[in-house]
Amino acid sequence: MFLKEVEDALDLDVNIITKKVEKHKLCEINYDTYLGGLLIENRKELVDTKRGEKEATFHYLYTKTGVYFGKNDYTTTSTVKLYNNLNPKLTVSIRNDPLIVECDGKKRRIGYINIIYYLHLPDYIMTEILRGGGKVTAVRSGQIIEFEKGNAIVYEHSESIPSPYYFFENKFTYYENADILAEIIGVFDVYKRGYIKNETILDEDKALKYFLYPYVSMVLYKQTHTTLYPSLIDPIVSTVMDRLKEPVLEKLEKYLSNPLERIKDTIDKYNKTEQPILKVFKEW
Repeated sequence: MFLKEVEDALDLDVNIITKKVEKHKLCEINYDTYLGGLLIENRKELVDTKRGEKEATFHYLYTKTGVYFGKNDYTTTSTVKLYNNLNPKLTVSIRNDPLIVECDGKKRRIGYINIIYYLHLPDYIMTEILRGGGKVTAVRSGQIIEFEKGNAIVYEHSESIPSPYYFFENKFTYYENADILAEIIGVFDVYKRGYIKNETILDEDKALKYFLYPYVSMVLYKQTHTTLYPSLIDPIVSTVMDRLKEPVLEKLEKYLSNPLERIKDTIDKYNKTEQPILKVFKEW
């Protein structure tokens, strides 16, 4: 299991410092979870170039796996950046709509709507933990939401939070197909940024870095119980790059010929498992 190799290569205990805040309960809201497959979606957008406005195609990983308030796919992410792999400098930002609910007699924003069903790894892990019977807390400036068993409790607080994050209340471990998910996200990130072209890996260091990010992220989520990245995330990834360079290059080499089709093949393999990627332990 390559995730285990990455965890061993980290060879480091990472601690996230958190603090308790005074919070006031506002309301309770029902939510649902859904576990679906993955696919590569194409999106056409108008972009500005030196020769004026033109239409370009952007690929991204699409999934309806998520936490839903009504028909709205919940996320803490306000903006999504899409890439054109033929010209990686050509990017477009998609702004998610605010997710507004009736809470404590007022209309309140509790997050954002993932309007294009973009695969966000933190949201995916959150969904899997909730479906496994665990508890997840979402934290952002002025608000905390506790998710458990289809019930979301919304609290307000007065602290400023630089970046929204999830806190996982349960221990969990990954199943084998978590490796497949990490590989899909990693190699697709390398592809969409234009680092695989003409059966060649361009800028090897960056390709290795982006391929390993989901693996390192998943290990850190398990170790720290949060999606809040430590400030030293890049050095951590660099350490793993140095120790696992050859096996990572071997994995990437499988995708050098017809990369998009090879990625779709791996997605098909993942979708056919129809199994969760993690096991939640109810006791801490």
